Amino acid sequence: FTISTQGNAADFGDLTKERMPASMGSNTRGVFASGSPGQGPYYTNEMDFITFASAGNATDFGDNNQSVSGPTGLSNATRGLICNTERSGASSNNTISMITISQTGNAVDYGDLTEARNNIRGACASPVRGIVYGGKNPSITSTIDLINIPTLGNASKFGDLQNTARERGMGCSNSIRGLVAGGQDPAATSNIDSVIISSGGNSITFGNLSATNINAGSNAATASPTRAVFSGGQNPSNTNIMEYIPIATGGSAVDFGDLVRAQRAGASTSNG
Repeated sequence: FTISTQGNAADFGDLTKERMPASMGSNTRGVFASGSPGQGPYYTNEMDFITFASAGNATDFGDNNQSVSGPTGLSNATRGLICNTERSGASSNNTISMITISQTGNAVDYGDLTEARNNIRGACASPVRGIVYGGKNPSITSTIDLINIPTLGNASKFGDLQNTARERGMGCSNSIRGLVAGGQDPAATSNIDSVIISSGGNSITFGNLSATNINAGSNAATASPTRAVFSGGQNPSNTNIMEYIPIATGGSAVDFGDLVRAQRAGASTSNG
């Protein structure tokens, strides 16, 4: 779909393997990493990529350095980071893997999150900073982590989700403002929270999702410099709803169009 123009999504192609991956992108390429296929084996290390300008099937990128389920991704225009969550033998995980988006190959170790967790899903980035929202270990957390993308190392504490602790939120941003929407706390929530990426601190209330069945976790978000789009989800059944808000002003999300199919646990990225 074209972010600046409302309307229904169209089919682009297929991943190399069905799964619920992390996503990230540059101006030219989108990358999808690891994730559970929904049945055993639940942990994968596959990574593949697409070229935004040319619709078609994804191509093998390399392997994540861990096989994990339910990871989340973020990137600037050069470097992609995979926040690895649940893996075989460990219900939560704090490791971060790194790729260079323009160069195919295997991921390498980047550093660690401030705490091990699973069910993060929500993350975003500016050209310099990455933001990771919430998660669960073993209870749902309000922690917001900060990652300095150009510099290898561990994450630090950015602040807390002011509105509610949550897992499986949808994260996206422009270069200034980061958003996290929906999720579970433990019930599905319609809240949209906002942070200013260059400034640490707690999130503030920014708006609400308008559709009840998009509020649960396991859905996807992506953005241009001006608009955030939230897609899919489950509450209690899968949905094809897409909604958007203007990043500058927030407020209640409005209808964008429909996905090609009702789905949950999607991963969304853009060249915006």
